[in-house]
Amino acid sequence: MRVFSGVSRPAYLVITMAALSAAAPIHVRSQETNAHTSQATVTVVENDGAQLYVIVENNRNSPLVRWSIESTWASAASGVSIAPHARGTLSVPIANDRSATRPTVLSLAVFADGYYEGFGRSFDEWMSEHTEQVDDLRYWVGAFMVMPRVSISEMRTYLSDHVAERAGRETHQVRHVSDRVQELLRRYPEGPFIARPIDQLRKDVEGELIAATQTPPGDVRPGRVDAVTAASLVSAETTRTKSYSLVIENLRDVAIEAYGIEQFDPVTGRVTSGMSSDMCSIPVTEPPTPGHGRIQPHERRDLHQMYDPPKPVARLAFVMFDDLVFEGDPARRERLLHEREELADEYSFALATLEAAVTKPPAQLETFLTERRTERIRELLRNGKQSSPASPTEGFLRDLKSSSPERFLANVEQTRMRLEEGRRRLLRHLARS
Repeated sequence: MRVFSGVSRPAYLVITMAALSAAAPIHVRSQETNAHTSQATVTVVENDGAQLYVIVENNRNSPLVRWSIESTWASAASGVSIAPHARGTLSVPIANDRSATRPTVLSLAVFADGYYEGFGRSFDEWMSEHTEQVDDLRYWVGAFMVMPRVSISEMRTYLSDHVAERAGRETHQVRHVSDRVQELLRRYPEGPFIARPIDQLRKDVEGELIAATQTPPGDVRPGRVDAVTAASLVSAETTRTKSYSLVIENLRDVAIEAYGIEQFDPVTGRVTSGMSSDMCSIPVTEPPTPGHGRIQPHERRDLHQMYDPPKPVARLAFVMFDDLVFEGDPARRERLLHEREELADEYSFALATLEAAVTKPPAQLETFLTERRTERIRELLRNGKQSSPASPTEGFLRDLKSSSPERFLANVEQTRMRLEEGRRRLLRHLARS
């Protein structure tokens, strides 16, 4: 599932926890909920739940820019800055308000002046991400320093080559410089207009590197500690609360394989955010697994997208069924089918890669797959497109590194059949044109 427009839930809140318990819902069908569809509906569902409400105080003379807590119910991080000697809050949805088995603690505190301290998993994860981010910034500062500037064509080739070189080294879900470079290459596919945005990106990256590597003042040394003292957990309480989720219902005798949902302002009618999901290429399982994959005939499925009050107003923007019957804005249909054709192109490249891979000695597989990934990234960038870490060719390298060349080759036929079936499903609409 992905957000396709507008603003989703705050990006600074990261929560990891067990799936929220399915409390007995109160079903509330909003007016105009399904203005674009008649054979499927989306319903806003009210749920009784609980939340952990945390107050944190900054004990230092520098803004607290990131902090994490650990508790019985959840782990959570916030990127909302807290001014020196001020307090900030965080509300964390929890599965239930059972009695605490351990105290809630502050496990990470990161400050604007370069000081940080923490312990446990939160600290380890942040350190790993921070190290990768600093390495990425240093790489691009050096790359921008010697980048060709006279020939725009040479600049584009140079940037594309460096994006390809970085592929595979970016393991965390953080925004890398490569992502921003690709966005600019796609936004300015031709002409000299890319030069100024690239120069601004260079300045931004240099400033980010300075900020990420600065040394805190005085004698304090950042690092691992037994307990965080640079900030204090003032209170942590569980309270009863209400939340809302979205339930989609299939009214037909045919499964739903793609849908889009819009949230909008009921007063102005302006769309504020949205999400979409396309399950076309997911392998068909028999019997279907409830709650997974395509939404089966007459199934009601909770999408587990939790919203705080006030109650959101949502509607189905489009829906496509397994027999390719579509309801909604025709432009959405064209966009959906175009995305499928692009994904099918990725599958075709991956199938050609597999065909060649079986002719390589096991010791040469990683080098070969790396070269194919680089070739694909360069090809996409030349065509004004952006590479994806979810591409099948990228997946081949992950599979190879997590197992062995021999096992990878043993699974080639199964992988080939899966990709061919996925490609066939992605391009079904062309057979009906």
